Amino acid sequence: AETTSPSNTTTSNFINGGSALTSSTTVTLSLAATDAVGVTGYYIAENTTGTPPAAPTSGAAGWTNVTLTTAYNGTVNYTFTGSYTSTTALYLYVWFKDGAGNISSSASDSISYTPADTTAPANTTASNFINSGAASTSSTSVTLALTATDAVGVTGYYIAENTTGTTPAAPSAAAAGWTSITSTTSYTGSANPHTFTGSYSSSITVYLYVWFKDAAGNVSTAATDSIGYVPPGSIQIGG
Repeated sequence: AETTSPSNTTTSNFINGGSALTSSTTVTLSLAATDAVGVTGYYIAENTTGTPPAAPTSGAAGWTNVTLTTAYNGTVNYTFTGSYTSTTALYLYVWFKDGAGNISSSASDSISYTPADTTAPANTTASNFINSGAASTSSTSVTLALTATDAVGVTGYYIAENTTGTTPAAPSAAAAGWTSITSTTSYTGSANPHTFTGSYSSSITVYLYVWFKDAAGNVSTAATDSIGYVPPGSIQIGG
């Protein structure tokens, strides 16, 4: 009977080509082994302790079968089995077996997993952010008091304008028109001045909308305010 275990020739940096970090729950593993009779499968285990677990038995659940070969080289995708909500060092271990049930020694590697940022900034801009809440202006330039927070960092704001009062669709993170800011978890700033994009020849209510984004491309909800614009020289009845 064959009693020689496969030789686990997997390199020590087999996760994602040796990358130190990932934000994906699925990684790519480069696996290799040899056996004089033939490698028939591999087994992958995961933990966060760095302590190698006991080798699986040849009949354990979890083995992935491969076509019998004396020299196995494979690139496989592996999805983390744990649910990790914060940055965590993950250790992976791989074993090989042959048709006789002999199990190789393990190969191990680790990678730091940081969950992808999917949380949009919180738009904390006050409802009266135009000209400190003034009811009207005769200038086409106004000052906007903007605030937002984000656990990772606010990176930009976007301003839209109309005269209907209907909130437009949120811009994509890649849309033209974003104003970049230095990444910060708590943004407080004045868009000063902001000049109306429309050309208004008579008194009208102008609505402004502001969104924030973070580096991951998450876009906040909109903050909305309005101000009455009275062109210079106009007579404002009842003003």
